[in-house]
Amino acid sequence: MKKIEVEKAINSGDWYEYRDDDKKFRIRFLGFRKIDLKEIDNIENVDNDLPVEDGKLLLLSTELINLSKEETGSIYISLFDDDKCRFDKIECSYLTSNSRFASRNKLRYVSYLPKFKYKRDFIYLVPDEESKYYLTTQYDSDSLSEI
Repeated sequence: MKKIEVEKAINSGDWYEYRDDDKKFRIRFLGFRKIDLKEIDNIENVDNDLPVEDGKLLLLSTELINLSKEETGSIYISLFDDDKCRFDKIECSYLTSNSRFASRNKLRYVSYLPKFKYKRDFIYLVPDEESKYYLTTQYDSDSLSEI
């Protein structure tokens, strides 16, 4: 599996290409940080099946441009750790759509128009342990590559 270290991708400022069937994006990674649970208003509204208090939430900030010919929805950037465990972005309606936290952090669903630039954040739940994180997609390692 091709490794793109998160910190290296952010520090370089490089643009990457994301491909998934007919979707094509240019994406740049801007920031990566641990979320303090106090930032989330009404945390008791987060789905009970997400063990947020046992792990840590990470926020990945991006800038992206839809290079597809049509309007399109989600892209699927995933993280994997030193042990090659994959973590997909969280799909929790309260945390990513219905909270003030979601609004402040650009987590809400957007439909991307072609040729427009968007700032978008993704949230991940990972184990509370030290690890380097790497970027990948939910599809295969060739779906994300340097331009």
